[in-house]
Amino acid sequence: MKDNLEKAFKTLLENHEEPTPNGAWDNFESFRSKNSASSQSSPSSSNTLKYIVGSGVIAASIGLFVLFQTDNTANSVEISENKSSISTKTNDLSSEKVLEGEQKEFSKKNNAEKSIENNAILSENDLTNSEEYSNNESAGEESNNAVNQNTEFENYSESNQTTEEEQVQETKESTSNFGSLKENLTDNSSNDKRYGIGSLSSLEICAGEAVIISNETESQKVKFKVGQRIIELGKNQSMQIIPTGNSTVSFLNENNEIISSEEISVHSLPSPTISHTSNIFENGLPVTNLETTGSYKKVEWYFEDRLVSKENTAQMNFFEKRNYLVELEVADFNGCSNRIAQKIDIVKEYNLLAVDAFRPNNPDVRLRTFIPFALTQREANFEMFIIDPRDNSVVFQTKDSNNPWDGRDGRNGKMTPANTVYVWKVRLKNPLPGENAQYVGTVIHD
Repeated sequence: MKDNLEKAFKTLLENHEEPTPNGAWDNFESFRSKNSASSQSSPSSSNTLKYIVGSGVIAASIGLFVLFQTDNTANSVEISENKSSISTKTNDLSSEKVLEGEQKEFSKKNNAEKSIENNAILSENDLTNSEEYSNNESAGEESNNAVNQNTEFENYSESNQTTEEEQVQETKESTSNFGSLKENLTDNSSNDKRYGIGSLSSLEICAGEAVIISNETESQKVKFKVGQRIIELGKNQSMQIIPTGNSTVSFLNENNEIISSEEISVHSLPSPTISHTSNIFENGLPVTNLETTGSYKKVEWYFEDRLVSKENTAQMNFFEKRNYLVELEVADFNGCSNRIAQKIDIVKEYNLLAVDAFRPNNPDVRLRTFIPFALTQREANFEMFIIDPRDNSVVFQTKDSNNPWDGRDGRNGKMTPANTVYVWKVRLKNPLPGENAQYVGTVIHD
């Protein structure tokens, strides 16, 4: 311990100087001469004085050392306390700035998505951890030795302040990024909602029919794809398409991604056939018989846009020598209909099946008189006239098919001249559709 005290004493008094008063050396020499004489006369007193002086010096040295260490310790504690206080204030100030910035930014973004809020909470936790780390680092610095205390405290304060400012800036940038993320999410959501789903007039059609695709949304556009075509419709717009077969209509978003699709089923049309027999007569009338085969929900026969029959068979009367066009419309059980036409060729003019000559004296009673044969077969309300072309006089007239002309002049009852051409004329009061109301011909007798 003695060695330690001596080292401490040497350290404290090294290079220590006190001002020397005038005449000090002279007084010292005088004192030395006196002491030298005394020491020669009293050796024991001299030794005792040495011990007393040495003990005083040692005691003074110990006192100075203890005092100096106490002052340093107090300064060290004061500096540490000041440093801790300043560090705490710096951290509190930084935390207040960070929290104030976060409150302002997140009050503006109070409608952000959960993901944004979670990220914001994560950033706050990171800041809290940063503050704890700063406090722990401050506590560690307080344990350093006193000699380098001031310099290390200054470096620490500058480093800590820079770190806090960077954290505040990072937090602002993070919050700004959150805002940008929210705006992007909102924009993407808005973009997704810019394109809606259109409506189709029908999902099941027959070949050749059209489908109308409409945009009935309030504020969105409608984009759809059929085949290789992509079509866009604005508000209240529509478009007509005619699929040639089963088709898919895909509704797209702005990135041409499918958001919905509809299947259109296209049913084929029925294919009926027509068979017919023409240029024949039934009940005094020219007839054409028509027939189609197959099972249909609806069958309709038309002639000149006039409905003739709703059965698989139909009968029509054609009175003139020419070509006629008959139409057949059928509908199957899918609701698909088809209409086809058939040409009918009439080779002979209809003239009430009248003959052009008769013999009043023929043994066959059927050949003794004249009246158009059709008038005897059909239920017709008619009037017939026999006219002498030489004077255009009427020699005979009748309204009864059982009262034919026998060649006599109705005015005087005499037989008209033989081998003379007479004109006959029939007026129908109830002609059939497409039939003329008047027929004219010639007849002779022998």
